[in-house]
This record gives sequence, structure tokens and C-alpha cells, in this order.
Amino acid sequence: MKTKRISAAFMQNLEVFASKNAKFKSFLRDINLNNLTIANINTIFTTLSNAILEPQLTVHVADIFKTETLTILSNVVHNVDISWIHENHLRICVALSKLINTHPDILRLVIEYFERFPAPFIKLQSERFLPSKKCKMDTNNEILISDSEVVTISYIFLKSAPDYFRHKWPWSEFITKFIISEDHMIQWVCCQCVGVITAMNPSQFHMFINKVLSKSVINESTINFEVNTAHKVTQDINSIDIPRYLTSNNISNKNASIASFGGINVPIYNKNTKPQVKLVEVDSTKNNLRKLAIGVMSKKPINLLGPVGCGKSLMVEYMADKVGRVLGEDFIKIQLGDQTDSKMLLGTYRCTDIPGEFVWQPGVLTQAVIEGSWLLLEDIDSVSTDIASVLCGLLENGHISVPGYRDFVNVKPGFQLFVTQRLVSSITGYHKKRSHGGDILDKHLLSFNIEPLSNNELEQVIITLFPALETIASI
Repeated sequence: MKTKRISAAFMQNLEVFASKNAKFKSFLRDINLNNLTIANINTIFTTLSNAILEPQLTVHVADIFKTETLTILSNVVHNVDISWIHENHLRICVALSKLINTHPDILRLVIEYFERFPAPFIKLQSERFLPSKKCKMDTNNEILISDSEVVTISYIFLKSAPDYFRHKWPWSEFITKFIISEDHMIQWVCCQCVGVITAMNPSQFHMFINKVLSKSVINESTINFEVNTAHKVTQDINSIDIPRYLTSNNISNKNASIASFGGINVPIYNKNTKPQVKLVEVDSTKNNLRKLAIGVMSKKPINLLGPVGCGKSLMVEYMADKVGRVLGEDFIKIQLGDQTDSKMLLGTYRCTDIPGEFVWQPGVLTQAVIEGSWLLLEDIDSVSTDIASVLCGLLENGHISVPGYRDFVNVKPGFQLFVTQRLVSSITGYHKKRSHGGDILDKHLLSFNIEPLSNNELEQVIITLFPALETIASI
């Protein structure tokens, strides 16, 4: 059996968690940490995945294993059998709701999970959600969750991505069931959900909630909600058991759903694609990829600045390739120019073979927004004011307006905007090529400088790609 090394920091975290929890300490005692096999590492991550789904352990695991939290949760979201019973579905919902505010990078995992499973307030009754013969459940670890907790975690998810969840879940069923509850806390949370779903302004919401609840109840519920969702790491977890319903058979490879760039983990979009883009990761490239991954996980539009030929576009193409996004399908690239207009981005009607018939042809931006694709716009410094206005509207409002097609096109989760901007060389160094359209967009973009490769790094790239040239690579 092949062995695999893990970082010293992770080993230290394992020992810290073992010192806090006797059950994990007992488990770790049976593992040879000095000579770990791949199977043993998978078993460790399986156990941590089980631990993070125990409500009393969730915050502790995430607090100790900060760097690995995304990987641990990805094991649950991506690599498990879809045959769940309702209690285990709620267990995952509770864990995700506890961590989504302190670990915003897991939002994408949350959305991917709810693409497969219904809302927490929907009972799993379909046959496809019943436990299969292959999936052995531990009936002693069923989670008991009250209606108050159900509405709370539903509200937490709604707040985290309102544009997605307000359309994804059947809120009329939720409101009908819970707005008439005798529990004032449930009513308060239900009112908060109504406010988000209907996009009430503060004045409208104040009038609405005061019709449902008294002022004293509103104040008390507000305080209780803040206290209950604080999730402070103070509880003694020494005697808490770790549930066992995930096995190493469910999780074949701890990194199967995660791509790492300089220590920053990015969820893989499609595990079935084969990498096509080749890139030698020298030191500066690793640093650039790390910055790019931070931007992606922060869900911000990214602007890559650098001189011509420094690899701005290649960085994006390489990352897209590593996370399973295929150019021309769920990754779109377009070169902007002086003649590019908003129709190319938004779309237009085109004629068909039938005389007098026209069909709507979406532009690259509309297509990317609707499908949740990655979009790379090259040379944003040459963008017109017309296009800059369209992009500003998207980045400010979270949706685009497409004349003649739809007034509002909401952004589908997964959409990511990248732009590149050329730096011009001068006697004082590199500086931006200024344009009115580029200046308008600057305040909305997260900008990173991409430095050209040094001579030593260029030599390293040549030797790696063409070993036969090693003797003359430094010439």
C-alpha cells in the first residue's frame, strides 16, 4: 500500500482534537500516524466528516481544522450516496447552517447540496431519498430537531443567498405552516423570511412585523436569535460520540471534489473532465494562482493586471480546467475591442431560415449569467462606456436587464466574472492603460497584479517542458 504525507499543521490539529474528544482519541490510537497509508488518510477524513455532522461537534471541528473545513464538508456534499433518510438530511442542513456565516467559502457547497436535496422544511418522502441496502445507517444517532430550529436554519440559508433560495424553495408552504405558530420565536423568524423573500425595505418590514407581533416580543426574539446563532466554542466535548453513517467506501479520495491552489481549496465543478491546459507552477505562478483562488472563493469579480504576454488569461484558463470547467461550455472567453458593443454581451434577435421569423440569441454575458458559467473578458481597458454600464449594473444589482428579452435576469450560482487589463511599460515602470469605461468598472473589481516570469523561472519552465534543452536553457 502506498503511503502519503500530510502536513505537520494537520497532524497537530489531529492531536488537538484528540485532546478534546475521547472518542476521537481512541480512534486515532489505532492509526499509525508515522506511516500513513492512503486508506488511513481516507479513514481520518471520513471520521472528521462524521464528526462535523454531529451538532455538538460541528463548530469545534471547523474551528480546529480551519484549512481542511472545505475539504471535510465537500466529502459530505459530493461523495456520499444520495440515499438519505430525513434525519440525516437535517443533520447536514444543521452543520452547513452553523458554518455558513463564519466560513462564507462553503456557500457554493451549500448551493450544490440543495440542487440535489429539498429545503429543510420539506419532509423527504420520495423513494429516491429512502435508505438503500448499501447505505447502513446508525439508528441510535438520529437527530431531533424542533420546528424552531428548522425555520432558523431555513432563514440562515435564505439570508446567505437570497436571490437563489427565494426562487428555489416553496416559501408559500413554509409561510402557511409557520406564520400561525404559537411559538413567537418561530413567528419572528418567519416574518424575517417574508421580508427577505419580498425584498421589503426597512420601513415596509417594520410596518409588517408590528402587525404580526408585539414590540416586546420582537425585541426579545431579536436578542434570542442572536444568542442562539452565535455558536461559540465553549462547550466541553470530551464525552460526545461521533456518529457513524459515512464509511470510507463513500469517500474514495479526500481530494476528489477539491482543487488546491497555493493552499486555497476550490470546489470542483465537474469531476468527469480531464485536464487539458498545461502549466508549470513555478513560485510566482503558485502565488498568482493563490490570489486568484482567494478571489474566486470570495465570489468577487476579478481583474488581472499585467503586461502583454505575462499569462493573465492562461491563469484563468488553467484554474477553470483544474476545477472541471470546459472552454466553450461552462467557461466562456471573449476578446474585447473598440468595436465590441453591448449586443455581443446581452444578445439580440436573429433571423432564421423561415422568412419573417426571428429568434433570440443570448450574448455571452447573458448566457454565462443564466447558466452559472465562468466568463473571461480580455482587455477590459478597451471597453466602451456602453459595455461598462452593462457590467456595472450586473455587479451592483446582482442581475442584468436585457431589452427585448427579460427585464431581470438573475445570476445563477456558480457565475464568476474575470477581466484582464494590460499594463503599459514606461521609463518609470508599468502603469494602467486608462479608459473611461475601465475607470467606471475599477471600483467593482478585485484587482491582482500578475508579474512576468523571471529569467530563472523561464529557465525552469523550459527544462520542465523540454528536458532535452537543459544544457542550453540558460543561454
